[in-house]
Amino acid sequence: MRISKATNDHLKAVRATLAPVLEGLGFRVYDDLRFYRINKPVIQFIIIHACESSGVSVLYHIFSLACPPRHSIGSICTGYLYRDRSRDIKWTSSPASAAQLALKQIVRVFKSQALPVLDRTITLSGYILELKSGGGDPGNPHTEVEIGCALAFQGKIREAMKYLEEADARYFFSTVGTGLKRGSIMDEFIGSIIKRTHKKLLERWHRQFYNALRLGNHQEKLSPITALLDT
Repeated sequence: MRISKATNDHLKAVRATLAPVLEGLGFRVYDDLRFYRINKPVIQFIIIHACESSGVSVLYHIFSLACPPRHSIGSICTGYLYRDRSRDIKWTSSPASAAQLALKQIVRVFKSQALPVLDRTITLSGYILELKSGGGDPGNPHTEVEIGCALAFQGKIREAMKYLEEADARYFFSTVGTGLKRGSIMDEFIGSIIKRTHKKLLERWHRQFYNALRLGNHQEKLSPITALLDT
């Protein structure tokens, strides 16, 4: 996608406007247009990117590092900063007056829309509650996987199994390749719980996640998460 000069300038301006706010909240720079903060095993990202037409959007992603690893930044617990009640996600880059107005509004909107969610989900218990209350994608088996893995991480095995078995059943009936792959992952995780080897599997997923997100490039130490496990 080709980015106009106005949009590129606006990206830089939005970043410069949000950066001190995010850094004050404990976020660190991931790259030019992304910020992150970690409270293991929860990780949160703020992403600024160009829209297809002239404009900029800002979104957040929240997920746990103690679940089947992704190979990119993405989650089911996500959201955009909406510019107005029409739920428009594009902050216009031109004319210049509109871009300047966006810069004045974006911090206020971030604090009113995104910050409450980020604050609620910075702990694993808060993240689980957010997903259970519909903050993810209700009815999506990926949501049940996230909840189940998080509960298993907390040592709440009986409750975790309810979510994991439900997700496993939904993946079994999926004809999509991703569903079949996820189903095999769930079979592995459920089997590890039965064998009481799930700590090792969660640790392996954590290492894979760490490498996929290149967290070592950001001076994040790969310390074992098993010390945080309850059982």
